[in-house]
Amino acid sequence: MLLRVILICIVYAVSSMFANGDAEALYKQGVALFKAEPARALSLFEQAGLEGHVSAMTGAGHCYENGIGAETNYNVAIEWYEKAAEQNSINACEGLARIYASCPDPNFHDGAKAVKFASAVAKKKPRDEDSLVLLAAAYARNMEFEYAEKVQSQAVRNADIKEVEEQKCWIKRYQEGSPCPPIATEVWLLNAADKGSLWAMVQLGKAHLQQGDSQGDSQARIWFERAAEKGSAQGAFTVGKLYWMGFGGKRDMETALQYFLEAEQGGVEDAVFWVGYAYCCMRRSYGDLSNAIKYFEKQESKQLDPLSNAFLKTLSYTNWRDRLLDDDAGKIYVTGCHFSRASTRTYNTALYENLTKEVPADYPRALVCYMIAAEGGYLHAPQAVLTLLREDHVGLPANPDMARVWERRMKTTGSFDPYEKSN
Repeated sequence: MLLRVILICIVYAVSSMFANGDAEALYKQGVALFKAEPARALSLFEQAGLEGHVSAMTGAGHCYENGIGAETNYNVAIEWYEKAAEQNSINACEGLARIYASCPDPNFHDGAKAVKFASAVAKKKPRDEDSLVLLAAAYARNMEFEYAEKVQSQAVRNADIKEVEEQKCWIKRYQEGSPCPPIATEVWLLNAADKGSLWAMVQLGKAHLQQGDSQGDSQARIWFERAAEKGSAQGAFTVGKLYWMGFGGKRDMETALQYFLEAEQGGVEDAVFWVGYAYCCMRRSYGDLSNAIKYFEKQESKQLDPLSNAFLKTLSYTNWRDRLLDDDAGKIYVTGCHFSRASTRTYNTALYENLTKEVPADYPRALVCYMIAAEGGYLHAPQAVLTLLREDHVGLPANPDMARVWERRMKTTGSFDPYEKSN
């Protein structure tokens, strides 16, 4: 009886050895065909994996994770990686951590699992830059941003000199509460916002803003303002525009200006124009246009915004500065018509003597006139603004982003009068 048992064990061991040999052969063949015939390589990895070959399991998971030899399928990739991880494959743990922390489909993100598997990898390779970067991303996905920042700092110290700046950027992003990559489900955003993530607050604000209705605007204002109060320059900039336009609540130009200033000081380049624009539109409250000119000069010096150049060009004339301080919106609109060569026969051209003179079209100055007239409540000015913003004109390229702002503004107010909602 004992002899029979021994013989059975020997036969099983020999058969297992041959099976492992077959699995190894299948795996090596798959490796050889990986670049030339990825679909065939994947099939070989799967066959070898079914026979217990750990590296083949990891190879199959890698293929399904990255869409090599088959369409991307994170469910199948996870199955293969988990089988290999059960047999202590560090590469499989790395694959699982990548999917749970950073895959493009946020529905597969799982911060706790990402930290579990990324920690296993970092434990085996504590000085490896890629392992540390992955662990930092896992902590961020688990909303442990302080740990993410700390580990990312370690990764920077171990990074190649060519990658140092890129890795440093993520330290700042983790400080703002951003995951890596910056995509997430709404549930994640809400939980992260409750934990103080500025990035999540801003993303929630953007999502509500895209609804395009008053309820969405109202919620967007709440999230952006909350982010601004926590120190988000982008949040301050966007909530400033909401206050300026009267989206999501009463229009408040003074509050908007304060938020624009905060955003500008926080490094939001687009805020520079809006600071100058706000000072220009509120010129009577401040008594002059010096602050407006200061910020338009600052923006124009960076050559970032043709619109700043248009305002600066207009305000460079002393007589124009006097007109803007003294004239009403209707007079400014008529002058805009003159600059754009629009017909002025229906208007009282005697308001300005130079309206009867032949002057080449000056579309940048026309746009400035129309925008200031619109802010002053002149009925037809917003449509004139849109006409110039939507298409290229001599000396004035189209500005689709600003055009969308004015389109939304006109739609929201229900008329051409920008003050109607706040009165």
